[in-house]
Amino acid sequence: MATAVPAAERPPTDRQLDVMRAVAAHQRRRGAPPTIRWVQEWFGIASPNGVMCNYLPLVRRGLMEAAGEGATAARYRLTDAGWRALGLIPPGELEALLLAYRSGQDAERLDGEVDRHLAACRGLPDVGE
Repeated sequence: MATAVPAAERPPTDRQLDVMRAVAAHQRRRGAPPTIRWVQEWFGIASPNGVMCNYLPLVRRGLMEAAGEGATAARYRLTDAGWRALGLIPPGELEALLLAYRSGQDAERLDGEVDRHLAACRGLPDVGE
């Protein structure tokens, strides 16, 4: 008899991955995570509650977190695990990696990491300015 996998251990759905990609693209392009209203409009979701139906499972999986105060936060951002789930290097680690790269440390390994990161970035949606 098969046992059900707890929701927090299941991989994100395709829709949740699309939401994560849009959040990542917004964070990279604009320097801050998008508002719930922006995600609602971007995906044509009927209400802010619909956005939260995508966000909350990702929060439970540790892939996103509130970027503001408490449960009423208007913005949610990717966690380091969320960035990695998309094949991207988390922003803080990326800065350190680029500093090491510029100083010539372990260039071969760093080349591969930067190449994988850039390839994953090409899969992000263009969220404009």
